[in-house]
Amino acid sequence: MGVDCPPLSEAEMRRQLDRWYDDGELRSDARVAETVAFIRNPPLHPSLRRGYRVLFAAAVTSLEPKYRELLGLRTARLGPIPLPVRLATKVALAVVHLALGRVGPSEQAARNRLARLGYQS
Repeated sequence: MGVDCPPLSEAEMRRQLDRWYDDGELRSDARVAETVAFIRNPPLHPSLRRGYRVLFAAAVTSLEPKYRELLGLRTARLGPIPLPVRLATKVALAVVHLALGRVGPSEQAARNRLARLGYQS
């Protein structure tokens, strides 16, 4: 993705994002809006859309407020009342866990790649 020195920890990632934000390198434009719109509403099978919306809402909730604002996103609410996104996400992920088993195929593939790269024993 063109990142010369990618962060290797969450703390490093947060520092780097904050630095880019403070320097004005992170900004929202038409390309960002198009990307967010696609991520918000990807072309999924209708049976997957409800669960995906829950996961999207959880991702939005996990963003720091300044990044949500930058992206033009708001946390899920019913009027002034915040929706129970964390609970809904736990339920959605439990259903996915039941469908995929203890370790899903994507996770196993990622673990195999990390092992090949020497990041896991």
